[in-house]
Amino acid sequence: MSILELPPWKIDFLQSLDWRLFETLCAKVFEAAGYQATETNDGPDGGIDIHLRMGNDPSGDIAVQCKRQKKPIETSQVREFYGAAKQSGASRAIFVTTGSFDQRSLDEFQDCGDLCLIDGNQFIEGIHELGRGTADNFMKFILGQPEWSIPTCPKCTTKMIRRVNKESNEAFWGCENFSRKNGPACRMTFPVG
Repeated sequence: MSILELPPWKIDFLQSLDWRLFETLCAKVFEAAGYQATETNDGPDGGIDIHLRMGNDPSGDIAVQCKRQKKPIETSQVREFYGAAKQSGASRAIFVTTGSFDQRSLDEFQDCGDLCLIDGNQFIEGIHELGRGTADNFMKFILGQPEWSIPTCPKCTTKMIRRVNKESNEAFWGCENFSRKNGPACRMTFPVG
């Protein structure tokens, strides 16, 4: 794929990514900015998705939450993550989203020196600040992933399947173990879109 064929970095593209792939992209962006990034792979549980360190920086661990979400992040989500970060012993916390933060979150945490809120536009700006070659490499990485836009089930960690509700005729993502005959079924679902 040539550079001319690469799609531009836009919010709707970020929001189309699988949540797990978005976490990996965040880790790669922080690594390109000079951090050592370790993904937790614990799933979307409101906790810490990535631990960052900057070389031998004595200020310690930085906790990162990555949230692929279209609607604004609510204050309760920021508080929950900030509490988890503090409880983990992290010296600082960063909340990254593909969307935005509600005004209450921005007002409440604007003067909090050890918490940084990064919305989707700021994240894209950060990717561009790393240079065109790096931004293009991130895009090539994403597009090289099989099924990059199909969500991963946070419980089973398998790819989800697009299904249709027979009563409402509305499409949704359902875990591939949704109608499992052997063993417990997983009823995890996500809306399509």
